[in-house]
Amino acid sequence: MADRLGKLVVERVEDATALDPKTGKLLWLMDEPTSGSLESAMDTVWAEGKGGRRLYGLDKNKTASFTCKNGYLVTGALQTQVGGSITELDEDHTANGKLQLQYTPVAGSLKYIYVANADLTQGDSYQIGSDAAKSFSLSGAIVTLPTGADQAATYIAIYDRTAKAGTKITNDSDVYPSTAKVIFTVLCHESCDMNRKIYTKLVFPAEKIDCNFTLDWVFYAQMCA
Repeated sequence: MADRLGKLVVERVEDATALDPKTGKLLWLMDEPTSGSLESAMDTVWAEGKGGRRLYGLDKNKTASFTCKNGYLVTGALQTQVGGSITELDEDHTANGKLQLQYTPVAGSLKYIYVANADLTQGDSYQIGSDAAKSFSLSGAIVTLPTGADQAATYIAIYDRTAKAGTKITNDSDVYPSTAKVIFTVLCHESCDMNRKIYTKLVFPAEKIDCNFTLDWVFYAQMCA
């Protein structure tokens, strides 16, 4: 006989899974949610009589929404919020190098090199050019220093490079979020027995994904003695 559970204590949201409502294909999985909230709403339209007196109310537009925060940035979830699709492509990144560059710069991206001071701040600068005495030249990932530059110094080079793998999510103004079947797993326990854990499911068969989101960037610094 199935148990009838009247009172439950919610401990935490275990995970959130989104599926394509038509194909059942997995869109994204959030497995490190830090918090969540469920909200139900409804509109009531009132018919009025003499003097604006309310006669009766008609209920409509009943909705339910679930919000959660996740410890990781999940690109699939971000994609469903902004709409469109994730594109695999080459992307440019910024890298720092020395005389022997770690990567081959994108054409035209390396315009200056700098002598590195003892504290690794930039010192004298040299521009790319044809004057061998005052300018540097570039061939692939090799920088040829000006003849008048310190050949034994450490140099800083800032340039763009092409990554062989990456993802691109574009928040176009005319593309809107897709609909998804979203399933939330919530860990609960009985009100009188904390040792009896119960997994519950919140299922939204065709959820309209909200396009509003916030990315919080938090930086931590640790001091060493």
